[in-house]
Amino acid sequence: MAAAGTPNSIEVQIDNFLEQFKRSASKAMDGDWSSSSAVTTPQSACSSGPKIRNIFADPQAPEDIPNIGNNGSTSSNASSYHSAHQNHQQNHQPQNYHNVFQHQSSVTSATSVQTVLNQSLQNSTNINKLIENVCQNGNHFNLNTFGSCSSLITTNGHVSSNGSLIRDNMNSATSVSSAEEPLSVADVAELLHPQYAIITGGRSKDGCPLITFPDYNNFQNLNDLEYQKLMLYLTSVPSLSEVDLGFNLIIDRRRDRWAAVKAILLKISIYFPAMVHFVFVIRPAGFLQKAISEVSNKFFKDEFRFRVIVCATMEELYEYVCRSQFTAELGGELAYSHHEWIQQRISLEKFSGLTNIISCNLDAFMKSIHDMEFPNSVEATEKLIVEQGEQYEKLKEDILSAGQHGEVLLEEMKSKKECDRETVERFGNISSVESRDCHRLLVQLEETERQFEDFWMIHLSRLKKCLELRRFEQDFRELQNNFDRHLKTVSDMTEIGETVTRMDQLLQDTKDFQLSCSIDVQRAEHVISTGQRLIGTKGCISSCPKEVVQPKCDELSRVCGLIHNRISKRIDTLTRARELMERVEKANKWCTRGIELLATQRIEKCSVSAEIAEQSLLEIQEYLASAAEFKLASPKELKNEILESTTLETKALVSQVLQRIDDVQLMCDKRVTTLKKLTLKPPRPVQTVTPEPAVPLQPPGGAPHPMFRTRRSYSKVSENKRCYIE
Repeated sequence: MAAAGTPNSIEVQIDNFLEQFKRSASKAMDGDWSSSSAVTTPQSACSSGPKIRNIFADPQAPEDIPNIGNNGSTSSNASSYHSAHQNHQQNHQPQNYHNVFQHQSSVTSATSVQTVLNQSLQNSTNINKLIENVCQNGNHFNLNTFGSCSSLITTNGHVSSNGSLIRDNMNSATSVSSAEEPLSVADVAELLHPQYAIITGGRSKDGCPLITFPDYNNFQNLNDLEYQKLMLYLTSVPSLSEVDLGFNLIIDRRRDRWAAVKAILLKISIYFPAMVHFVFVIRPAGFLQKAISEVSNKFFKDEFRFRVIVCATMEELYEYVCRSQFTAELGGELAYSHHEWIQQRISLEKFSGLTNIISCNLDAFMKSIHDMEFPNSVEATEKLIVEQGEQYEKLKEDILSAGQHGEVLLEEMKSKKECDRETVERFGNISSVESRDCHRLLVQLEETERQFEDFWMIHLSRLKKCLELRRFEQDFRELQNNFDRHLKTVSDMTEIGETVTRMDQLLQDTKDFQLSCSIDVQRAEHVISTGQRLIGTKGCISSCPKEVVQPKCDELSRVCGLIHNRISKRIDTLTRARELMERVEKANKWCTRGIELLATQRIEKCSVSAEIAEQSLLEIQEYLASAAEFKLASPKELKNEILESTTLETKALVSQVLQRIDDVQLMCDKRVTTLKKLTLKPPRPVQTVTPEPAVPLQPPGGAPHPMFRTRRSYSKVSENKRCYIE
């Protein structure tokens, strides 16, 4: 009986033992669950803890569209978990870390994060000087270096930048980044070193980024705010497109208790700033913990919004995620150094911060250009061109210096990866992620340089057109004053002169004045052509319309024509007056010669000899013919010249000369008439007279009285004298 019942009794006892063990394990699990829940979720007691949420419910901007609002920032700035970030930073006062930048040599695992940061500070002289120079340039330009800006540098949401890091480096405010600013290595330095959670660059088969919670038995030291802060930073490392895919979490608790698994799952269910598809749990390896996990897994794995897969062995995990995507601690082949990754993040974030400073400087510079008013003077415009040109050169130098630093940083990252070419080619390596981010920053910096160059060339062209307009206006004012002075001068030129010599001097003075005016006239023609070009040029500044420039061009043309006409009229008047005066002087000489000619001729000789009379007549006729050479043959012509004279003095002078010419011509005409009579008088015939007696013949009335004889001789002499004068 006993023998027959022995096997059955043993089986029953084993079944009872296992049943009791399961019940006790279940009670222990419930107690641990309650205790861990009470410890890790104090918010649940007051129903204030945030529930799991789909942070990607709001539409996200595509990766290829730049985030204009935050240049240096990346995926950590995504709107998907912006509110969680703000909630976290409003309830947490961070510690200050100064000057945490620049890629450094790797350190041992025993080195603390503070040591790493101190070494980074000591070996980052070049980049610190570069940032200091860039910030000084921003201060010199009165630019807002740290404010939010809409700049040319844009990122695709793959690198987190840190405004507080820059402030620390510039010895400014030491408070944590505001809700608008992403976290940096400095903000989570003490949380990264214990490796509560790491992102190695591994990917699931669906391409989702992996976040691993290593089994270091220290997760219980992480409070809720620190956990949120760490998750915010780790989820900001991938690009926005990768964040949109969601995350897969790896929880390694092979050397821990099952209560730790429940604690971390509860934290994840309460808060995770991104979408979670799968949580792979590598359960504890202890016998008792295995038994507890078998029972506990049945109760809670369907209670979360994400799928929990408990893996008893690594081989089970490899069924879901390729082994090559794990580090050596999980039996994988992925090369990963946590401290090296921290240093790369320091260098990358410092480079991103540098680009952020440059971005703010560029944005403030461009804003100052958009808000400025064009000067109203040539000197102010030239000064503005010089000042803004110097600002442009400094900003351009900052961009080039930042690009050179980024190239050096990228080469350092590549040199570290070249040690293992298979690792380089492996998809998902974290160094490749950092290199990709650095390369994107360099590409965007290059694009920024090109856009800034285009912007400056357009603005410089507008400045030059403004300078041309101001010079046009200044030249117009100067020419207007010069032309007013010229018009006054030519109006005062009223003297004609009384001699040919004086008129020659006046004529030469007028021509010299015309030459001096021609310089301003040529300048006015150039100014007019400049104004026409300004009117016809597209893209000119808004203050250069046609109705402003065209009237000035028309005024210059009118004044130039007026000056030309008045000077030409003055020269013409002087020329005609000179010709008239020259003829007057020649006429005076002609009259004088005529009087002398009449005085030298002896009329008594002409009356005696016909040949002498003919000779005298010929001289007078030649003299009268010479008057035609001086246009004196026609008194009417001289009268016309008198009417065209411009001054009373000239008219009086010419009138006197004309009267003299008339007198001389009248005397010559009378002489010619007399001489012609003498030349035409026939000779007296010779009569033969017979001799008479000696007694003289007397007139019938007797001999004349002597007195009458004398009077008759005086009359004859007077008649001869009158003929001589004629």
